[in-house]
Amino acid sequence: MTAHWISGPTRSGKTQQLITFADEIGALQHQPLLIFSANGDNRMVLASRLTEALSDRVATLTTSPAGFIQDEVILFWPLLVQQLNLQAQFPLKLRPENEQVLATELWRDRLDSGELQVEGWRESRMVRRTLDFLQLASQAGIPIEDIPDRLKAGMPSALAPATLTHAELWENVGDALMAWQNWCLQRGFLTYGIMSTLYWRYLLPHEHYQAQ
Repeated sequence: MTAHWISGPTRSGKTQQLITFADEIGALQHQPLLIFSANGDNRMVLASRLTEALSDRVATLTTSPAGFIQDEVILFWPLLVQQLNLQAQFPLKLRPENEQVLATELWRDRLDSGELQVEGWRESRMVRRTLDFLQLASQAGIPIEDIPDRLKAGMPSALAPATLTHAELWENVGDALMAWQNWCLQRGFLTYGIMSTLYWRYLLPHEHYQAQ
């Protein structure tokens, strides 16, 4: 399998270069081409252009990185169940709004006690930003265990309440995220952040997955 990356500014001819490449390589192989776009909206436009230009000469599958990871994690879920000793149940992807509500409920005691509090952030913002930390870390291949140290170094201006030190605040955030991830996995709930973590940390290195 060979990967080709085409990059450039807007209207620099990336799509036409991709079409030319797909037409040429399609004549040499009989397998479909897997083509990534930046996001879902771009994917639909790109898929339309490819279909129009290539017709049925070349089989293509267009997706976004997030969409690809989601599909792979769900498709190979039994491998993850076995590797992580999870309950054998079909996974359910949480929408961001449901993720926010469930995390708020799970962290209710931590929020009320002030363990999860940054001066100037309302509760809803605190929950959303905490969940975003997990998603950003997972997409960068950063283990969840390393998030507190990254936050200590990268957000020194965030103000902890008087009852906490700066270090304690981010340790609490890390503990909350660990509890959230474990709670979701025990119930088969998937978020973009959790799916990204499962993909790079467990599924991608798996020998059977690589063989497939």
